[in-house]
Amino acid sequence: MKEILKEVIEERAQELKGMAKKIWDNPELGYEEFFASKLQSDYMEKNGFAIREVLNLPTAFIAEYGEGGPVVGVLGEYDALPGFSQLEGVTFKAATESENPNGHGCGHNLLGVAGIGACLAIKEAIDRGIVRCRIRYYGCPAEELLTGKVRMEEEGVFKDLDLALSYHPSDKNAVWAMKTPAMIRANFNFEGTEAHAGYNPEDGRSALDAVELMNIGSNYLREHMSRTSRIHYTITDGGKAPNIVPGEASSSYHIRSESKESVEALYERVVKVARGAAMMTETEVEVDFIGEIYDYEPSNVLKGVAKENLEFAGKILLTDEEKNYARELSATIDPKMRERARKAIGLEEEEVFSTRKIMIEVEPVGGATDVGNVSYIAPTIIISTACMPAGISPHSWQATASFGSELGLKGMIHGSKAMAGTIWDVCTDRELLERIIKDHREKALKQG
Repeated sequence: MKEILKEVIEERAQELKGMAKKIWDNPELGYEEFFASKLQSDYMEKNGFAIREVLNLPTAFIAEYGEGGPVVGVLGEYDALPGFSQLEGVTFKAATESENPNGHGCGHNLLGVAGIGACLAIKEAIDRGIVRCRIRYYGCPAEELLTGKVRMEEEGVFKDLDLALSYHPSDKNAVWAMKTPAMIRANFNFEGTEAHAGYNPEDGRSALDAVELMNIGSNYLREHMSRTSRIHYTITDGGKAPNIVPGEASSSYHIRSESKESVEALYERVVKVARGAAMMTETEVEVDFIGEIYDYEPSNVLKGVAKENLEFAGKILLTDEEKNYARELSATIDPKMRERARKAIGLEEEEVFSTRKIMIEVEPVGGATDVGNVSYIAPTIIISTACMPAGISPHSWQATASFGSELGLKGMIHGSKAMAGTIWDVCTDRELLERIIKDHREKALKQG
């Protein structure tokens, strides 16, 4: 009977692909995803889901179906990246003729739609009386800004979840069973005194000097951080002209570490460095705390269920034309990157695209996600499927090209099936659900 999930998703495949392609054609940055969020919410409402808005987040929404049973959340995203515009169907870097410079270099055009496909399949199972649950799709904005789900969490929209699933396109079919770091974003705005740099520099107090001294101090911190901690920064305002002592200057920081506790401790040290830089330059500093995301804690029990359902999803079938497209894209990246990825995935020497190989990823990674905040509230797992050739880096023009092609669209449909199967198993096996919840509670107690 579980096969009905795949049947429903296959019946809807062209609709789902069309939706993902429209979002790819209209890339929007975080909190500006008005086209994508309306497209998705309208589609879900048309298919019988009750739509709820999220206070103070106009591009967020919740779509729900069903009564009784566990509350299952499917986390969707749809924001793009700046500067990754890419012409469709070509295997060289080329921006579109549109004035929109954004692009889906992280595949969020696929991410949310994969979840919608899973929700539609579970709705069919609910209607047939096979599955009993409340299936809830979350349209989540601004993941690339790492604040969307944080702000949704503040509104309490996740608090009654029994479990949560998310999806992410990748170069492999895998379950995310690895830790991702916690991260804090903050801006540091320094204010000094402007002066003529040649005529009376002694009267000036350079805000840019403070920014640079802060950066130097932060770099010296690297010697005294844990191996998994990271500090990234950029100067966002360096002054007006070389012959003016800058009265204002700013920097933006991303601070990562292995846990919520360790990133907060590292952040406090960076703040002290900023205040020290202000003291040395006789300037003032204002710290603009933007947000904190927690480390992603995958469910120990859900990871096995998700792997079984990647098997259930079957094999991604590519045409000869699509295979050639994958080879041409693969040829544009460093051969060492391609070979390293191919070996890690376990592909044959001539293979560049993973159609069936399945991995459980356990090695910690440096990239952060606001899914981590949800994983502290409810048992959570992330599933990924191959949507681009092995070794292609996310946040690249090659990734944008892949995610707007049949490589990405077919991988997305594969992800829908794996997610739907995972939800089916949990909602039809009470003992399994209880084990998942118990494991999450025990982990939470250890974390304090």
